[in-house]
Amino acid sequence: MPDQKENSKAFLKNIKDIAKLFNVPKSALRYWEKKGLISLERNKENDYRVYSKKSISEIQDLLMYRSLGLSLKDICRINQASVDDNIDMIAKRRSVLEKEMEKLSNTMSKLDYRIERSNEYKALQNAPFQPCKPDPFILLPWSFENSIMELYVSSINTFCMINVYEPPYDRCLEGIALPLDHADQIPEGVAPLWALKQPENQYLSFLFRTEYAFPWEHNLKEDLKGLHELGNTTGVVISKFLTAGSENGIKYDYYKAMVEIIGPVSL
Repeated sequence: MPDQKENSKAFLKNIKDIAKLFNVPKSALRYWEKKGLISLERNKENDYRVYSKKSISEIQDLLMYRSLGLSLKDICRINQASVDDNIDMIAKRRSVLEKEMEKLSNTMSKLDYRIERSNEYKALQNAPFQPCKPDPFILLPWSFENSIMELYVSSINTFCMINVYEPPYDRCLEGIALPLDHADQIPEGVAPLWALKQPENQYLSFLFRTEYAFPWEHNLKEDLKGLHELGNTTGVVISKFLTAGSENGIKYDYYKAMVEIIGPVSL
């Protein structure tokens, strides 16, 4: 039967072989050795460093811990800690990852919301004045009061930035919108500016542009001119913010506008 020490020699490898086996840079292996994370043997013939079965096990453990997101400092502590301490450290790492995943999930929700708004922008560009049905909402006055600003900051997927224009479209009601079924979130002492309950008339959607942050700077009358020439009587216009961008050096806000048609629709 071969001697155990002789058998272990079959596992002796040089740094080039190990770097290729684990797909890690040789510089990383040298650094881990310097930090005491892996132990090497010496070749008796030429005194070169060689990687033994023990070294390979240490590298496997190190890479496993790195895949869990642990730092080298944490791994050093794990190598010197008790089993209970290691269990506690891994549990804490899981808790950190859960918080990071929640943060990433929120970021994805925001990105999905932006993508959805961008798709609406493109659709309105290609097919204006399509029938639509605005969701009921309550328009609250824009204010820097904490209660209003908290609603604005926290409302990722609510209506949020909405402007309302009433004929003759010379005045803009600018505010923060809440879905009608969120009326219980209206801060105490805040009087709504306007409300849309169940729409009685038909609405048509179109792309609406204003100067950036100035919703009263617009060409709404010109946008509606074609509808009027076809004999339509227009009522309130509700605009929901989609995106912003610059044209010829001027920045604009772009909205999904929904115009109320009083009476029959003629297109």
